[in-house]
Amino acid sequence: MVSETVAVGLISVGGTLGGALGGALLSGFFNLLSTRERLKEENTRQHADYFLQQKVESLAELHAQMERCYQYYRSNWGQAHKMSEQDYEDEVLGRFHDFEYAMQRASIFLDEEQFRVMKRLRWKFQKTNTYFLNQALHFDENSSEEDFLNQDVEYNDVELIAEMNVVREMLQGEVNEPIKYFEG
Repeated sequence: MVSETVAVGLISVGGTLGGALGGALLSGFFNLLSTRERLKEENTRQHADYFLQQKVESLAELHAQMERCYQYYRSNWGQAHKMSEQDYEDEVLGRFHDFEYAMQRASIFLDEEQFRVMKRLRWKFQKTNTYFLNQALHFDENSSEEDFLNQDVEYNDVELIAEMNVVREMLQGEVNEPIKYFEG
């Protein structure tokens, strides 16, 4: 028969193997949970990074379209009286609509007050567009620059520049905040 010592030894070895196997299973289970949690955090981080990138790109595009629109106004201000209705539609409205599209795309990343600021600038741009349209409709190629300059103009470049500076500062703050996040 099997001696008591051998039986105790087998039970002891079996207990040790069972404990080791149980410990390994328990350790593997906790590793699995830890890995799942880490992957979930990485996935959340990747989503956040993606949306921060979209925000920065969207706001940068809004800024670029705003500047493009304004620079067109500035560059063509003195030539507005020579502009045809078709030029107005293609050039002035084309740039304005690009700005407006960028504004709508970026609006999801703006809070209510920031969107109000953007709408004020859009209103200033619309007033400028109206000015260009009036010039295109009421002047012809025989009109002189003096005729153009002597008109009662409702366009105020100082007001537009002031509003653009508010928007520039706002967009700069919104774009720089995520950049600080990525740098840190």
